[in-house]
Amino acid sequence: MKFKKLFAGVAAAATLLAGMAFGTGAANAAETTVDTAATVTFKASKEKQLTSAQLSAYKIADYVNYGTAKTPVYGVKTAAGANRTKLAAALTAAGFQNVPIDGTTDLMAWAMNQKTTTDTDGTVTQVQFDQSETRPWNNPSVTRKFADALQAGNPFTATADPFVLNKATGNDTDGWAATNKTALTAGVYLFLDGNASTDTLTQAVPMIVSTGSVDAEGVLSLGDSTAEVDMKSTVSGTQTKSTTSKSASVGETVPFELGYTIPNPVPTDFTLQFKDVPSKGLTVNFASLTVKAGDKVLTDTDYTVENNLTDNKGDGTNTFVVKITDPAKYAGKQITITYNATVNDEAETVEGQDYHAVTNKLVGNDGTPIPGTETLTKIFGFKFTKVNAQGEAVEGAKFTLSVAKDQNGVLPNSDKYPLEVTSGANGVVKFDGLKAGSYTVTETAVADGYQDFKASFTVAIDENGKVTFAGTDSWGLAPKGSADDYKVTNVKSVFELPKTGAAGIALFVVIAALLGGAAATVYAKSRRTSRALR
Repeated sequence: MKFKKLFAGVAAAATLLAGMAFGTGAANAAETTVDTAATVTFKASKEKQLTSAQLSAYKIADYVNYGTAKTPVYGVKTAAGANRTKLAAALTAAGFQNVPIDGTTDLMAWAMNQKTTTDTDGTVTQVQFDQSETRPWNNPSVTRKFADALQAGNPFTATADPFVLNKATGNDTDGWAATNKTALTAGVYLFLDGNASTDTLTQAVPMIVSTGSVDAEGVLSLGDSTAEVDMKSTVSGTQTKSTTSKSASVGETVPFELGYTIPNPVPTDFTLQFKDVPSKGLTVNFASLTVKAGDKVLTDTDYTVENNLTDNKGDGTNTFVVKITDPAKYAGKQITITYNATVNDEAETVEGQDYHAVTNKLVGNDGTPIPGTETLTKIFGFKFTKVNAQGEAVEGAKFTLSVAKDQNGVLPNSDKYPLEVTSGANGVVKFDGLKAGSYTVTETAVADGYQDFKASFTVAIDENGKVTFAGTDSWGLAPKGSADDYKVTNVKSVFELPKTGAAGIALFVVIAALLGGAAATVYAKSRRTSRALR
């Protein structure tokens, strides 16, 4: 006869619990408790689901033989020592009607033989054990309710303390498995996980596991006293945070995205909150905050926002907290939070670097930063020196910063970072508060005492802050280069202009004009002398 493996999933030995057939006269026949050794294999997608579990095993039903060794007739019997009152309460909580109160009926045997019935109106008058082999394992089935009720008020005694698994074997691709090291005999078991849920691993929901097989008529066979069960815990990823802005200008908007996949099943008393810590230099726009569960946009009744920031500005210490009101509603779904923040002029210089930056991170309930959630958005600047032809600093030259149509820079929007700067006594001109990109610098006024030859050049800042200059003025006053000591020249006469390009041509024009003037003077004097001689 072909036998079907007993279901060993979360819900409970479903085929067995859905109504096991007993031999004729089983209730009155002599019985022998089956003591065949049983092997339960716990399976998981990640090794830590097995290594972190703190399992306790409770036998809830023995297998008994009402026949002989040659012609066995198997059935079930409530495990010895069970608290009858608690067991009856658990069956009632699962939905069973008219649970026997006579004090003698075997409650597990009775429950396993119940079938779903309805009256003429379709109202359910009796339930039966069922099963669910797929997530969510904590769906409100009859057997799930029974397992949860057993956990809440356990009527059974642990078979061993602690219950130990053998070393797990496998890999993250094909999965992991571990068998029971603690000896078990054939029967029906309740396994409870004593490992509390963490941010990365949930406590396993109660598991009811049976060994053996039944045929189509529900007749039990113990030819195979093994069982497999998925460890009903969930490895959840940590909270995540990211931004697409690797750099930004002051006044620019930076988008942020937070994420977390809610475990499925959701552990009892599970809560979910995101504790966000923006740094100095960020002003959070709470009006832009959106929360989604999967593709569904949640309303403000589905979550709360606790704002501990002053004027919505980050300081690297204070948080704002987004708390999901009822995370169990979104089992297995990705929670995504998006919001924008504006870069303000309070961003601090990064230690050991020559740029400013704004950071953002998530912290756990204990305030410890969650690894991998810190974002970094850089704010760059550049400087150059205004010098004369002799290389000396020139004070008083004015320059403006702009972005041409074919450039991708973003100008800062802050009085702290003006777009027009005058060279100081040391000749230095500095523009700051900039994102990576390309810009144009134009000299709008030369220093007093210098010729009106104005420089113009482009500046390119890469994502690492490296600056490259390229002169665009026809006088060659701003060369091409990337040196930290980039210099732009003012001249007091045309003779100090660089001797290349348009500047060289201008010089030749001046010399030609001077030579032409001298020739004309000599010619005029020669004519006057010739007349005098005549």
